[in-house]
Amino acid sequence: MPATQQGRPAVWVVLCLCAIGVGRAQSDELARKSHEAKQLMAAGRFVEAIPLYQELGRALPSNTGLRLNLRLAYHMTGRQAEAVPEFERVLKSDPGNGPALISLGVALLELNQPAKAVAPLEKVVAAQPSHAEARGCSRMRFYRWAATGRPPPSSGH
Repeated sequence: MPATQQGRPAVWVVLCLCAIGVGRAQSDELARKSHEAKQLMAAGRFVEAIPLYQELGRALPSNTGLRLNLRLAYHMTGRQAEAVPEFERVLKSDPGNGPALISLGVALLELNQPAKAVAPLEKVVAAQPSHAEARGCSRMRFYRWAATGRPPPSSGH
């Protein structure tokens, strides 16, 4: 397994397995590709899932589930720079999308843009204070990171 896939929180795999909701109007081929992409994500084969999700996204541009899964595949393969604008597109159509907010914040942190990461992570903390991932994102840790440009000491999460 490439280093970009190791050490990612298990939550990303769960997020990747969001229901895609293939509608009746879609062709059998789109449904097959959607199922195949979902299976690839579940198996941790993110690089192979990307072209399928790209094709599905072109065919069904308003399906935020497909768009989010593509962005998560980018994220899981270390392609944060490509993931960020795509998470932002998901959030334009669904501003309260928790997985997209968390993913955007984490991607921005990994791109050493902590000041930009604060807003989406704050939204998660405000909307889901009991969410395990949100609880791990203490606001002060991110403010310190944004202010100093240095990550806070690891809390073991």
